[in-house]
Amino acid sequence: MSRCAAGGCLHLLSSFVCHVDGGEVRLPTYPRRLVILLALGERRRARQRAAEELWPNVEVCTASRRFRYALWQIRRLTGEAIVRAGQDSVMLAEGVHIDVTAARGLAQQVLAGCHIDDWGPLGLPLLPESDDDEVHAERQRWDRLRLLALERLAVTLLARGDVPGAIAVADCGVRVDPLNEGPHRILAEANLARHDMATARRVYDDYRADLHHELGVEPSLEFRRLLKR
Repeated sequence: MSRCAAGGCLHLLSSFVCHVDGGEVRLPTYPRRLVILLALGERRRARQRAAEELWPNVEVCTASRRFRYALWQIRRLTGEAIVRAGQDSVMLAEGVHIDVTAARGLAQQVLAGCHIDDWGPLGLPLLPESDDDEVHAERQRWDRLRLLALERLAVTLLARGDVPGAIAVADCGVRVDPLNEGPHRILAEANLARHDMATARRVYDDYRADLHHELGVEPSLEFRRLLKR
């Protein structure tokens, strides 16, 4: 999925990495936050609005000063390959490749029933080290989308008889959301398909214990019936 040989390229899955013409550029904190803001949300913003969104709890003059300094650093390190600025607005440069955007497209392909060769990006979290509010909201949206895609893909692989593939994908879904029943149920069903009753039972028992501890509820009737069968 990576296309970083030429132009600008942003990796936001797992960790932040910026490439310009194939070479990595290390951006300091302020420039990195501005680039992430533009990459995840509206790719064109008013300068003052961007400054206020990035530094909402400081005085306007301080936020504006930080914004100007961040923009200067981005220009110094990347030219106009990543961000371009006008008199009143700032925008992501045209043609910048963003890995999470491509991964979202991959997830949509899976949900549309298309075959994909590489589902690896669906297993990657969005900027897990960031605690910015906007990143947190986008991370939740990405997790919901990729979980749906992973479940759909695991079901498809299991129906095709690719039990190891279904187990790998379902296990990935479990890591995305340990309390979501879908991946656990598919994982148990895949192990039953390979006649591994012990592992299927452990999957169910571990999930049941976690669900009861965290939410005080039981697995669905469908999951319980699956193990009874």
